[in-house]
Amino acid sequence: EALNFLQAQRGAFSRQECVQIIQKILSCRTDLGRSLRGKINKCLKDGFPEEQVAASHAGAKSMDEDVVQEEWRLEINILKGTDLVARDDSGTSDPYVIVNLRDTTNTSVLDIRTAKRDKTLNPVWNFSYEENSPEIISKFHTLEVQVWDHDYVTFDDFMGIARITRSEILEEIRNVAIKNPDSEEGTATFELKLGKRIEEDDEVSGSLALRITHAKFPVNKKDEANILKEFKESDLKSARAHEKEKKTDELRANERAARLAKKGDTKGHVRITTKPSEKQPTTKSPVASKVRLQKVFKGGSLKKRTRNVLSFGSSWQSRYFEVREDGSIAWGLGNVDSSEWKAQRITKVRAEQDMKKNTDFEFEIEVEGSRKPLQLRASDERRFQLWLKYLEKVCEGYDLGKIVSPS
Repeated sequence: EALNFLQAQRGAFSRQECVQIIQKILSCRTDLGRSLRGKINKCLKDGFPEEQVAASHAGAKSMDEDVVQEEWRLEINILKGTDLVARDDSGTSDPYVIVNLRDTTNTSVLDIRTAKRDKTLNPVWNFSYEENSPEIISKFHTLEVQVWDHDYVTFDDFMGIARITRSEILEEIRNVAIKNPDSEEGTATFELKLGKRIEEDDEVSGSLALRITHAKFPVNKKDEANILKEFKESDLKSARAHEKEKKTDELRANERAARLAKKGDTKGHVRITTKPSEKQPTTKSPVASKVRLQKVFKGGSLKKRTRNVLSFGSSWQSRYFEVREDGSIAWGLGNVDSSEWKAQRITKVRAEQDMKKNTDFEFEIEVEGSRKPLQLRASDERRFQLWLKYLEKVCEGYDLGKIVSPS
C-alpha cells in the first residue's frame, strides 16, 4: 500500500511529504506486524528497490498501452462569493476576482481576472480557466485569490484575500477521491475564507467557493499522431485526385473541340458540359463511402458545458470523449470503462472555424434524443482542429451535411 501510494502520487508531492504521509498511514494500521513496519520504514529511509517500484507501477497501470505520457492539467472555477463586505454607499459592492498563481519566491507566474458583478454581496461568477502550460504548472506553488470592488471614479477597493498551496489542493483532491470514488476525477471544491492583507487594517468578510481540478491526465500522443498522419494522407490523395480529374476534363474538352473543328463547327469549343466534379453528390453510407472511419476515435479530454443546479448557472467540466464507428459520440470519466459511458448518435455539428472569433475553441454536437446540443471546448487549437477534421469525416460518411457556424 505504501509503495502504491508513493507511485500514484509521483510528482504531486516531494519525497519528504510522501514519507510523512506514509508514516501516518503506518501508525494507524494496527493489522501490520512489527517486522513489516520495520521493512517499510527501512524502505522509506534507504529507498525502494527498482524491481518493487517497477512491479508496483505495472500493477497500478490501468490505461491503454498506447498512452505514452501523462500531462498535468490545472482548471480553476470561481463559483461564487458569500457575505462579502459592502464597499459602496448603497450598502453593496461591485465585486470581481483576481487569481494569481505564485512560485516558491511568491512571484506571480500567471494572473487572471473575472468579470465584475453589479451591486451584490453574494455574487455568482461560474468563471472557468484552464492552464496546460508545463512551464507555468511546474512553477505553481500557491494559488492566491483577491476580491476587489469596482469603482468608476475612484480607485477600486480591496475586499479580501485568500491563499491555498498546491500541496493542500492535491491533498484535498486525494481525500475527496478516497471518500467518494465516483467523484469527478482530480477535482475538489474549496470554501476559502477571505482575510486581510499583511500589515493592513482592511475591513473584510465572507468567503469564496472554488472548484479546482489538478491532476495528471493521459495524453495519447501515438493515437493523435496516427490520426494526423491519416488526415494528411487523405488530403494529399484528394488533392491528387482533383488535379487528375481537372487534367482529364481539359484533355477531353480539347479533343472534342478538335473533332468539332474538323466538322466545321466553330462554336463547338464553347459548348458547356457538366464536369464530373459538378455532379450532384449521392447519399453515402459508411459502408459504401470512401470515407474510412476508425472503429473508435479516442479524442481525449474536452470540456463539457453542464448546468449547475445549485447556482442556476453553468460550468465547464472535464470529460473524456470518443467517437465510434456507428456515428455515436460517447463520454464519461477517465476512471470508468468506456463501455459504461453515455453514448448518443451524432446528427449535426456546429463550429466557428475562424480562430479570431473562436478564441475558446468551442463547438457543438447535436445528438439524437436530446433537445440541447453538447457544448464542448478543446484545450487548444491543435486539439480543436483534430476534432473538426474527424467530425468532417463522420458528417461526410453519414451524410449529415457540412459543419456550419453556430446560430
